[in-house]
Amino acid sequence: MIVGESLRAPKFLISQRMALARRLRRNYIYMLLILLLAWILKLSTPGLLTEGVRIGFVGSMREAVASAALGSIPGAVIVVLVAVLYAGLLVTAFLTESDDGELSFGDVHV
Repeated sequence: MIVGESLRAPKFLISQRMALARRLRRNYIYMLLILLLAWILKLSTPGLLTEGVRIGFVGSMREAVASAALGSIPGAVIVVLVAVLYAGLLVTAFLTESDDGELSFGDVHV
């Protein structure tokens, strides 16, 4: 009878923010960090960017930031946007307040 009532009127026992934080911590943060490392490697290796450039790594941080440019958008703007995005994801994943709902503790996978 209780199962039937819960199926007729379902409700979430965890907040959307807490569910997002759990999913980031358990699944996506590792994939996003690998993606960030690949992007940094691409920026620091000019041979991966265009043909006809020297082989090896960039000589300065200025060259790496300049290689992050997207069309007319400067590389510094792109680097700052990526840094803000990753900082926001880390704050969301690790600095969220604990939820006191029924499913907040234990081995529940959301």
